[in-house]
Amino acid sequence: MLGAILKKEWLLLIRNPHALAVLFVMPTVFIVVMSLALENTYAQQYDVKMNVALVGDGTSSRHEALVKSLEANRFFVFTHVEHKNAKEALLGDKRYEFAVDIEEGEAPLLRLYARAGMAHQQVVLLEGVLRSAALEVAARTLAIQAGISPEKIAGVKDAVQSVYLQENAHSITMTSAQHSVPSWLIFAMFFILIPLSNTLINEKNAGTLERIQSMNVAPSLLMAGKMLPYFFINQVQLVVMIGVGMVVLPLLGGEAFVFEGSGLTLLVASFAVSFAAISFALMIAVISPSTEVATLLGGTFNIVLAALGGIMVPTVVMPESMQAISQMSPMFWALDAFVGAMVRGASLVDVGGSVVKLCLFSLACLGATYAIARRQKG
Repeated sequence: MLGAILKKEWLLLIRNPHALAVLFVMPTVFIVVMSLALENTYAQQYDVKMNVALVGDGTSSRHEALVKSLEANRFFVFTHVEHKNAKEALLGDKRYEFAVDIEEGEAPLLRLYARAGMAHQQVVLLEGVLRSAALEVAARTLAIQAGISPEKIAGVKDAVQSVYLQENAHSITMTSAQHSVPSWLIFAMFFILIPLSNTLINEKNAGTLERIQSMNVAPSLLMAGKMLPYFFINQVQLVVMIGVGMVVLPLLGGEAFVFEGSGLTLLVASFAVSFAAISFALMIAVISPSTEVATLLGGTFNIVLAALGGIMVPTVVMPESMQAISQMSPMFWALDAFVGAMVRGASLVDVGGSVVKLCLFSLACLGATYAIARRQKG
């Protein structure tokens, strides 16, 4: 009997191209688009640099050293302009996002002006570049006055940089692909809700479920017949989306997804995420009187859970209050487990907390599904 139920579910899935598009085409598009769009957010430099107008015509060695240090940065393009001050430069030329006044003195005095609408993070980044360059010039000037040769100054700087690099040699650097692949994979796995709820509701309204139950099919067998095909689909999604990140993204000019985790940990995490997604889908299907309501409820819940769980917006850029709320989303637990298994090389113990939370969430959804179904039948 289980074989017949599974065959029925497979036929329903294969004959529903819209569902397959939701489960595979949608996450593929999201992974590609969001990885390319967010590449600068995670990169160590911007491929599209912001333009900064430098106002000041100093000819001293300190001024030249300052300009040289600024031009060596990886985020901004500094250009000398002939204006009275930085404000005038911003108003007179729309090509520049920022303008900086440079005044000569014992230490260079820098005044930064930003065009309206620039993000606070960009302003802070430029402030850091300016401060670093000014400190470097000041330190070099003092060292030379103390009789230290420029070669020794450069040697000390290189030594400090070497220590910094050694201390951070084992740090994990996230890329846009390593965020997008697990994020939109989770979103797609939870969207199993659409085909599962639609088929279940259609069978309930057509009397198919009643006929199957009249054949003394155990509820557990009926539940297994519903869950197993979609569980398999979720694992196929896992393989396909990782393949998209590894193969398709580099072909389109993006950074490749690099798997740096444990296969066993990923398998356990994937099982837990799939269990949660399918259990949630069953609960939505049982409480929905029609496929339209199930699609509306499921889609809304998925989008809200994704927004809260760090799928659409990384939790690191959220305010503290929102970060606390995001930790209540099952998609947050799923993302924590997947990033740990795919990117951080986490062990089963490391992702165990998130896996347990997903399993408890799944059992709660199945319990609610069973209780609601019994009440409806009675």
